[in-house]
Amino acid sequence: MIYIIVFLVLRKSNRRFYSPRSCLGTLCEPERSPQLPDGLELSYPKCISSRTVLFTSVPKEYLNKGRIYNFFNGSAKNIWIPGDTKELDRIIKERDKVAMKPKKAEVKWVKLCNKERIKYEKKTGAKVEKAATATSDPESENLVAGWIPDDQRPTHRTGSLGLIGKKVDTIKWGRKELKVLIPKAQSSRENTRNTLLFSSNSPPNMMLSLLFKPPLTTAPFKRLVDSPA
Repeated sequence: MIYIIVFLVLRKSNRRFYSPRSCLGTLCEPERSPQLPDGLELSYPKCISSRTVLFTSVPKEYLNKGRIYNFFNGSAKNIWIPGDTKELDRIIKERDKVAMKPKKAEVKWVKLCNKERIKYEKKTGAKVEKAATATSDPESENLVAGWIPDDQRPTHRTGSLGLIGKKVDTIKWGRKELKVLIPKAQSSRENTRNTLLFSSNSPPNMMLSLLFKPPLTTAPFKRLVDSPA
C-alpha cells in the first residue's frame, strides 16, 4: 500500500514528458518513410543516368562507332567519342573576338548620333520625328546615319595591338569578317561532330560514353569481361 501511495505522489510531482505517441511524432519524415534506393524505383531504369556508362583507357583501334555497336550486339543506343577540338576552339575564339569589335563600335556610334540629335533639337527647338517604315532595317544604318559625318565613324587598325596596320571602318570590317568566320565555325563544328579528329598529341588510351537501350542488363558487360585483353 505504501508503495502505491509513493508511486502516485511521484507521478503527480514529476510529469511524464514523453509517450509512445509523442516519440513517434518526433521522428523526421525520412525516418518514418525512408527513401528507397535508386535501384528499387520503377522509374529508375528509364533514366538516362542509369543507362550511361563511361569507359576509360579505350585503345584507339576500338574508337569506332560501328565496331562498338557490333561488339555490344545492338544494345548501344548512342555513343559519344571525344575528339580534338583545338581548331574549332581557335575559330570560335577568333569569331567572338571579332564580333565584339563592331558591337562596341555600333554602341559608340549610336551614342554619338543621339548626342548630335539632342543638340540639334535644343538648338532649333524642333523635335525631329523619324518614322520607321516597314522597309527600315537596322543593319542598313539608315536609322542613325546623317547625324555625324562619315569621318567620325569608329575606326581601328588591323595590326598588332591596334597600333599599326591598315585603318578600317570597325563596323563594316566586323560585318565582313563575320560573314567568313560564322560559316567557317559552323563547318568546323559539323566536321568535329561527325568525324574523329585525333592529333599527334592525343593520349594512346582515350575514353567514350555509351548510352544503352532500356532495359539495361548484364549481358553486354559479360561479353566485355569474357573478351580477351
